[in-house]
Amino acid sequence: MAEDLLIEKKIELLVGMQTKKLQEQIGDLKRVIVALNEEVVSIKGQIKENAVAKQHSVVKNEELEKELAEQKKEEPVVVQTAPTEQKQETINVVKEDPNPRSGEFDSNDVSIEKIFYMGNK
Repeated sequence: MAEDLLIEKKIELLVGMQTKKLQEQIGDLKRVIVALNEEVVSIKGQIKENAVAKQHSVVKNEELEKELAEQKKEEPVVVQTAPTEQKQETINVVKEDPNPRSGEFDSNDVSIEKIFYMGNK
């Protein structure tokens, strides 16, 4: 009987120790979860701020593009050739192509050998 009580006390002590360890681990996990939740909330706030800032900058960019487009509309330029003739010529302002490599080429402009390398000649 005394041995049974001793064994029972040991089991209770071991179970108590394991319970305490598990409670500490659960407490640590709860703290980590709270920290991660706060971090997620702050990241969501930053994403919203960035989205608002980006939307604001897109609106500004669109407004600037509209203003530039209005300013850069092709307006005919009036040139007087001679003061006595009263003849006026209009010259359209030509916009520069944004990609200088593209253009109107004929097969006579550039030979095929310059475009494709076919080894030693």
